[in-house]
Amino acid sequence: MQNKFLNPFFILLIICVVFLIAVYFFANTVSVFFTQVNLSSSFTNKTPNETTKITLSHQPEVFKPLTVGFWGDMMLARNVELLSDIYGGDYSFLKINDLFSRNDFNLINFEGTVPLYHERTLSNVMRFSVSKNLLPQLGSINITHASLANNHGLDFGFESYNNTKEKLQEQNIITFGHPSKIDSSSIIYLDLGRYRLSVMALHTLYVIPNDEDLENIFRIMRATSDLQIVYVHWGIEYDPSHSQSQSALATKLISLGADTIIGHHPHVVQDIELIDGVPVFYSLGNTVFDQYFSATVQEGYGIELLVSENDLEFTLLPITSIDKHSQPRSMLASEQVNFFNSLATKSDPLLQDNIKQGKLIFPFKLASSL
Repeated sequence: MQNKFLNPFFILLIICVVFLIAVYFFANTVSVFFTQVNLSSSFTNKTPNETTKITLSHQPEVFKPLTVGFWGDMMLARNVELLSDIYGGDYSFLKINDLFSRNDFNLINFEGTVPLYHERTLSNVMRFSVSKNLLPQLGSINITHASLANNHGLDFGFESYNNTKEKLQEQNIITFGHPSKIDSSSIIYLDLGRYRLSVMALHTLYVIPNDEDLENIFRIMRATSDLQIVYVHWGIEYDPSHSQSQSALATKLISLGADTIIGHHPHVVQDIELIDGVPVFYSLGNTVFDQYFSATVQEGYGIELLVSENDLEFTLLPITSIDKHSQPRSMLASEQVNFFNSLATKSDPLLQDNIKQGKLIFPFKLASSL
């Protein structure tokens, strides 16, 4: 009798087990199905910014152009320091902060030295002692790089030159260039998304670097970057147009591989020229200085460089401090018209119409390195 009782029991037990297993697999299948539906739904409901985080290998890379600001002479000694002490360290930058903040990088020609022992520079003295207390302001307005390749970098000797580099770097400002030589420290590199830009700081007032040194440094720049720009301290003070020696040096630099040349030192705005299809901005004029004896030394402009996929775009940003000593501001619309017309008149005829619009655009293929 035991065998007769057990046989149906085991049969029923087996049926139950099979049934439970079937239910288990069915439930999991339904769960997976609805999970997939929910994942798909949540993905399609994401915003465009969220969905683009998932990139397929065959999708093209999104190119985000970056901008670089190039500025003229900036001197924070003498009366600039006095005005900053009276009205606050940000006095000279209150009305041009937005011009710096709009760029990813900003380069200045730093006219002066931060000596180990600072004393205020008196009027008409040409050795510029800059207080370290003014440097944090530069970092706060997005000055990212400072050229020391000029005639004031060694105003207080090599020890103070090195101190200047150290104090600027404490404010996250990268220094480059040397007052009397060119070497690897003369070059900085800026990564502009898809492209890499190299900028060489050059000082030529006293000695022009020999051909061999220039050829060697351009060989390095061409091998390590897509675009090469020379940021040069040159020219004759207060001369509104470039000199023959500037043009000769520009021609040489372009033959070695310069894609753009941007100059400073004359303390006034000089003309813009095309040499073999390469733009030469001979002088940007003063950005911050304490010269007040004429309107021309109280105006200048910055260049906003945008490297796009096909073009090099230069936007000209004119400034003036005619209203307040050593406190530049953007020019008004009417002032810009006069400024651009004056600059166009003395510049290369091929560029005059574009200069009047405040923007120069060159096909990327004109870059000598491409």
